[in-house]
Amino acid sequence: MEVVFNLINGKRFFKYSYEEKIELKRQGRPLPDIFIEKSGLSRGKSYTRKFSRDIYFKNDWICGCNKNNALYCFPCLLFGGDKAWTEIGVTDLEHLSLKIKRHENSKSHLHNCMEFALLGSTNIRAQLDSAYWINVQRHNENVSKKRYVLSKVIDCIKFCGAFELVLQGHDESDTSNNNKTSNNQGIFPELMGLINFSAELDATLSEHLKNSSIIYKATCKEIQNDLLQCMLEICHEQIMKEIKNSSFLAIMADEMMDVAAKSHMVVVFRYVHDGEPVERFWNYLNPVRCDAESISETILTVIDPLVQNSPNKLIAQSYDGAAVMTNQHTGVQALIRKKYPFAHYVHCYAHQLNSIMSKAASKNKQIRVFFGHLQDIPSFFNNSPQRIEVLDKIVKRRIPQGTSTSWNFNIGTINVVYEHKNSLIECMDEIEDQFTNSTVCSAAASIRSTLNDPIFNFWLTFFHHVMPHVDILSNQLQQRNIDPAQVEDAINNFEHNIIQVQSSIDNIIREASDRSPEGQDPPENKRKRSYDSMEDAINNFEHNSIQVQSSIDNIISKALDMSHEGEEPPENKPKGSCGNSKFDHRISALEVCDVIINCAKDRFDFKEHLVVASLLYSEYFGKYCGKFPEDKLTSLCSFYPTIDKDRLRTELSLIYSRNDCRTMNGALPLLKFVIANNLGDTLKETKKLLEIVVTTPMATSEVQPRFSTLKRIETFFRNSMPEDRLTALSMLSIEKKLISEIDNFNDKVITKFANKKECNIDLIYKK
Repeated sequence: MEVVFNLINGKRFFKYSYEEKIELKRQGRPLPDIFIEKSGLSRGKSYTRKFSRDIYFKNDWICGCNKNNALYCFPCLLFGGDKAWTEIGVTDLEHLSLKIKRHENSKSHLHNCMEFALLGSTNIRAQLDSAYWINVQRHNENVSKKRYVLSKVIDCIKFCGAFELVLQGHDESDTSNNNKTSNNQGIFPELMGLINFSAELDATLSEHLKNSSIIYKATCKEIQNDLLQCMLEICHEQIMKEIKNSSFLAIMADEMMDVAAKSHMVVVFRYVHDGEPVERFWNYLNPVRCDAESISETILTVIDPLVQNSPNKLIAQSYDGAAVMTNQHTGVQALIRKKYPFAHYVHCYAHQLNSIMSKAASKNKQIRVFFGHLQDIPSFFNNSPQRIEVLDKIVKRRIPQGTSTSWNFNIGTINVVYEHKNSLIECMDEIEDQFTNSTVCSAAASIRSTLNDPIFNFWLTFFHHVMPHVDILSNQLQQRNIDPAQVEDAINNFEHNIIQVQSSIDNIIREASDRSPEGQDPPENKRKRSYDSMEDAINNFEHNSIQVQSSIDNIISKALDMSHEGEEPPENKPKGSCGNSKFDHRISALEVCDVIINCAKDRFDFKEHLVVASLLYSEYFGKYCGKFPEDKLTSLCSFYPTIDKDRLRTELSLIYSRNDCRTMNGALPLLKFVIANNLGDTLKETKKLLEIVVTTPMATSEVQPRFSTLKRIETFFRNSMPEDRLTALSMLSIEKKLISEIDNFNDKVITKFANKKECNIDLIYKK
């Protein structure tokens, strides 16, 4: 609705309710585009004067009506005054300045401006009353005390989050909170202990704690969660502000598993802030389904609010190795590029190629189980000096340790298990004999059974042949000066090597069969049990054997019942279910080879970001100065059309010719040089090019942060956290440096918390 037109021809301001008046004041004066045009002659020349929006900024009271196409005084329109400015409207642009000056000096106008300014404020008499000011002062003093205590609580929460300390007892169920006899009683014991310790060092805080109940309110579970949510929102606002001020943005997403075996998709943003590449944790996503469409829709709900107004800002995306994520035609990356065409999919240094290939191959259920069993072996020896001692004695070599939060295995683990399988079996036997803990013995027996399993042995042999080629490819692609042609050669060589593995599958099957228990003699050094009394042992054995003989028919009958329970008759079983295991292994292995090859091709399909990086290698500047790399510049601009090609050619030619620029090794030092010397406008296209390189996650760590955010998140997942606060607690732990850099972080959190409807603590100052 047109506000000015309605005030003139409809409901007048004095008929508005108090709430409507306050809302109208909050909305402010209307500043529409209006059509006013006047033509005339001056000194024999014709001229035309038109309305300009600059008129609105001559003062803070003039407004417009796009129905009447006239200017009005907003305060006088509300409270009454000169009809020219309240009913008729001003359209005379030629004498507008004179009319404005005359009107704003009038008494009625000044009176209306004062009425408008005081609308909604406490009445003047109350403001002048000393008792009122005494109450305000007393109120504000109490608020300051409460905000001080709450700020200390927030400091303690930040400390607990930064060092991943549990904020509440493990039993967080509603019953534990409602149970009056519960030791927890809704209070966070670690947090309370830290607050009490802080009070011993802070006399002011100690005094407040003795005389105030706010601490009991501030540490209850509901308010604790509200504070955590406010902290998360403040961090998100800061990250959004930084993204808005950056030129380019990259998104990295990865699937991680916590110690409770719960899967989480983590989102990390990468951009340039103050001349440095930063990677900011954002949140965890939970797609409805695990298909490409659902995952891409979930990711877009995060990206769209940040870059929808500038879609060219998103220049890179990087995911882990699942085919649903990386397939260049139907994967998540392809669906994201439909909306953001310059969001090129690149391989990120934080995604280990071994892990990526294992995830890609794990579409096969047997391989998923194999990796799980493989990880059980190093995990079994972790943090157990007694078991490691047995391992050292028998195997004479320790197994490389992997992360306990996923089955991203170490190639060394495969090699050690493959080469020392018999010794490991003997090690498990020794542990079963020596240890009395039933859990340890059960785990050792399970690993021994796994090492004897033919299926496990087949995949162990298979990946013993495959993964060295993955390792070679990974090392080749991490070279600093690698170019697209070298990447292409490395991928082709990798494909050739995997095809050779495919052609030798029959040999691998035979090798695995020879290594299985059926195809080998028992170890000669198999230990024999000793007995304190041989005669007693023999008598006991004879007695037990007679008992077994007498019940042999029952044992056979029970075994047959258990083996056939729930099975189809033999004649109904599919062919190859039992006798064609070698054929099944062959088919599965061939498929896995194809999956690994396609995964490598999809992951390194886009290589032009390497061309961009090669333009900034200082060791090539002398060469480029003699012959400018025109082909690389053309390729660059085809994939990053926001760059001005001609301007960039000139700027790069200048940089290549200067000796002082040849001492800077890499994109990041050069970007810092440009920013530090205020060359952003002089070398604006070069600066844009440098920001593209630094923003894009590379295969090497040259322009990467010292410790990847994805690695920090992986470390965080080694501790279990309550799921309802997972994102906020992750932010406190992973982005503690960011939080320390936010000005007045605690005050911002308290203000946001105070404005929540659920807040029952008075934390707002009166004026």
